[in-house]
Amino acid sequence: YSSNAFLGNDLVRVEQLGFMSSMRLARLVISPIKYNPVKNVIEIVRSFEVTIKFVNADIKATINAKRIYNNQQSSFLKSKLLNSKNISSTVSDSPLNRPLKMIVVSDPMFEATLQPFIKWKREKGIEIVEVYKGDVGVGTTNSSIKAYLKSLWDSSTEESPAADYLLICGDVQQIPTFSAVTNPQDPAPTDLYYAEYTGDFLPDIFYGRFSAQTVQQMENIINKVITYEQFLFQDTAFLKKTLLVAGKETSAPAPTCGNGQVNYAKQFLQNNPSIDTLIYYNPASGNYSTQIRDSISQKGFSYINYTAHCDESGWSSPSLTTSSINVLANYGKFPMFINNCCLSNKFDEYECFGEAILRANNRAGIGAIGGSNYTYWYEDFYWSVGSKSLNLNPVYDSNNLGAYDRFFHNYNEPFNKWYITSGQIMQAGNLSVEQYGSDLSNYYWEIYHLMGDPSLMPYVGLPRTIINNIPDTIALGSSNTQIQTDAYAFVALSQNGVLIGASQADENGLAYINFISQTYQSGYLKVVITNQFSKPIIDSIAVTTPNYPLINISDIKYTNNQSQEVTLLNNNEEYYVNFTLSNLGIVSIDSVDLSIFNSDNLIFLDSNEYIGNVGALSNQQIQNRFKVKVIDGVEDKSSLGYNVKIQGENNYLSNKVFSAKASCPNIVVENLSITIDTANSSFVGDEVIIRFDVKNKGNNISDAGNVFINNISSNLTYVSNDSLLLNPLTPNAYSSYEFRLNFNPENQQNDIIGFRLGAIANLYGNAKRYDSIPIIGNIETFETGNLNSFTWENISAIPWVIDNNPNNSYRGSYSLKSGSISNNSKTTLSVNFTSIINDSIVFYMRTSTEQNYDVLRFYIDNIIVLETTGEIPWKRYTFSVNQGEHNFKWEYEKDYSQSGGSDAIWIDNVDFPLNGIVLSNNNLSNNIDNIIVYPNPAQDFLIVSNLDKDSTIKLFDSLGRLVFIPKNNDNTINTSGLKNGVYYLSIVKDNSNITKKIIISK
Repeated sequence: YSSNAFLGNDLVRVEQLGFMSSMRLARLVISPIKYNPVKNVIEIVRSFEVTIKFVNADIKATINAKRIYNNQQSSFLKSKLLNSKNISSTVSDSPLNRPLKMIVVSDPMFEATLQPFIKWKREKGIEIVEVYKGDVGVGTTNSSIKAYLKSLWDSSTEESPAADYLLICGDVQQIPTFSAVTNPQDPAPTDLYYAEYTGDFLPDIFYGRFSAQTVQQMENIINKVITYEQFLFQDTAFLKKTLLVAGKETSAPAPTCGNGQVNYAKQFLQNNPSIDTLIYYNPASGNYSTQIRDSISQKGFSYINYTAHCDESGWSSPSLTTSSINVLANYGKFPMFINNCCLSNKFDEYECFGEAILRANNRAGIGAIGGSNYTYWYEDFYWSVGSKSLNLNPVYDSNNLGAYDRFFHNYNEPFNKWYITSGQIMQAGNLSVEQYGSDLSNYYWEIYHLMGDPSLMPYVGLPRTIINNIPDTIALGSSNTQIQTDAYAFVALSQNGVLIGASQADENGLAYINFISQTYQSGYLKVVITNQFSKPIIDSIAVTTPNYPLINISDIKYTNNQSQEVTLLNNNEEYYVNFTLSNLGIVSIDSVDLSIFNSDNLIFLDSNEYIGNVGALSNQQIQNRFKVKVIDGVEDKSSLGYNVKIQGENNYLSNKVFSAKASCPNIVVENLSITIDTANSSFVGDEVIIRFDVKNKGNNISDAGNVFINNISSNLTYVSNDSLLLNPLTPNAYSSYEFRLNFNPENQQNDIIGFRLGAIANLYGNAKRYDSIPIIGNIETFETGNLNSFTWENISAIPWVIDNNPNNSYRGSYSLKSGSISNNSKTTLSVNFTSIINDSIVFYMRTSTEQNYDVLRFYIDNIIVLETTGEIPWKRYTFSVNQGEHNFKWEYEKDYSQSGGSDAIWIDNVDFPLNGIVLSNNNLSNNIDNIIVYPNPAQDFLIVSNLDKDSTIKLFDSLGRLVFIPKNNDNTINTSGLKNGVYYLSIVKDNSNITKKIIISK
């Protein structure tokens, strides 16, 4: 502290973490604060740009690795990365168009017992690679088994990519484990290194263990898995029930961590009508051991999550141990356990808690996630909730997803952010700890384990019904087929336990299945369709040999002019369409002619080909005869359908529909900020600085273009150019821009600005009209002496009141004070508001209440983000909010007795997020600004003067919701039925639009 220098870490540093599947991972660490202890000065870097360079990168080797190691792990992981569309874009992150693959490593004593499980997994669409201890090349030690597994990894090819899952069958006596290295003083068992092949702590495939010591135990496990996945339950009511438990521990940070986890999980479950959730909070949960055990035993649950203390034998308080598991009577009702607690999966013990859950015959659980060593409060919080600050009521953050977010994906996360199997759930939690940058990240990778099947999708709630459009027949010799079902469902075809083909449906529910085996015969193919939270379909298709010509097209591939195969077609580039043409019938056909027709988005440059005779039961390759180009303006990653017309002798006619995936730019304007370079309090004559980014969120490089601002409101004038050059942007790249405008209002009341902002590159662009933006902000000072400036909801029995005592205000003469409520009651104040950018709400608050008992809670969108009690002088509070509609609520609640201090809360100077109206992609101009609206503020009516007869008037509230359209375009608007607050009057004529801010104050 004697150093006269700014102390702190480097502003930016990169920490290399290792490889996970085909991905090399690194953590970007930002340290924006430094401190000079002598001068007592803090230095804060508020914004900066950083460029990360890959030195001596071998791009060819990187692309090749991503092709051969393109398993589920790598495709899911892309969504966690900042630069996920860089080199990673060479491998499609579309739904999987091949079977999954699982390696089963087992003691040979279980080989026969495993066969029903292996047969079912193949029928479900998973290729199984069986590896038995003691086989040639496998050996019997952990190191020899690991070496064999690594050899399988290293020998992966694009045609036979790396495995997605690893299942270890047997206890440590059957398949030896490793000792964790991150805590050598207390080594724990770990299976991590069976699933890690690149020399770090990051697993390359999802993994789990069937920890059985006897054949009977293995049989118990397999019977439960088959019953569960085939939905053979006698009673399904238990699937609707879930259990959340924050165990008893009063020492900090346990109450916040445990109850915070439960509160966060609760929001995913309680709003679902198909789920009934039972919740126990810390510390009261410690009193309900018997009730919890009885509920599990008698009613059953589909999902159980416990967080607190435990040991090898189970939960501490409330108590649920291996002895309890051994007497549970939840027959046929198997929950998935997540035990965020110490030692529950310490599987080198004779029987740990997780093993007991898995081994029990027809009861207990279907699997258990937990630690093989001690777990920690903060890290278990991050594991579940995401890389977020500790909070009793954590707030959703799309950039920091935890295990709950990825499992339930209730916030419209894209498919590649879903982690839906048991092995993926464990991975999602550990990734959150890694993202936070915890010192225990490597430790967590070593100690968290799954006792169960890593490919199993847990049920939570009553299952959905999958769409069943399975065809009745398929021609013998077909090499592919299409099945329409639910979006992202997995469809598999098999015959007599041999997997024929499998694929995942796209976002529209179309599964295109290429057959990996042509060994199927006449008879029937088994069809299995599975999806998350859905009852599986197990059906069949008849296989027939047509006694007539049947032309089929299969194995469609696209190649560029360099003869390289591609999966995405770049806009404005040409590609060859290659495929196999087959006759599946026993009769030949002559005069076969193929025609491919242009669609709205595809142009076929070579669109017709005469084939001639196609013999019975024959096939031929059609190479480089058809050429296609994606036109400009097509949406990135859209599926582009086209039709192939097949004609032949005797009026033979058939049409086949196929699709290609587009790779195009996606230009967006984002990260808008508006600041004022002010020299006086009136803001007149000052510069308005509009900053924003233009980003290419697409998969193909954009052309050069321009960035523009126009249609500015009459109180703004240009300082310099209204257009700037937009250089070509590679995928995921962005450029930052700013425009400066002079602010010169015609009168002091005209503080509302508007403008149109956009970027365009060829036919790709994005433009937005921003209207009715208050340039000096949306600040509620309460200096009007009422609540009419904003749409406040103040309807409690004893509402909040204006306090006109200057001694009780933060600034000025007025503030807002909580209602004078009695014990065991509360008073609430709220307001709805729309933010047009990612911004924040800021307010000042003074608290004078009974410490720890009479509480002020501040909510954003019904989620508690602040709780405070006691004597706290005026203090500034700020909370980030995302773009969109929000509800802000202040609630003061008193307990059943006593008071403290002034028994009140005061708030003042509430600075709301940037507000206005955003209209996308409008061609607007300002030629109707002479319209006048009065009186303003208004009470019962508004008059609009100088209004043309062809104009349209609409009135919106502060959330942008339409509340009024005058009949016959009357220029007098009745506002008597509107609440006090801010409104926006939109006036449109031809292609022009202006918006006026209106205040209703009665």
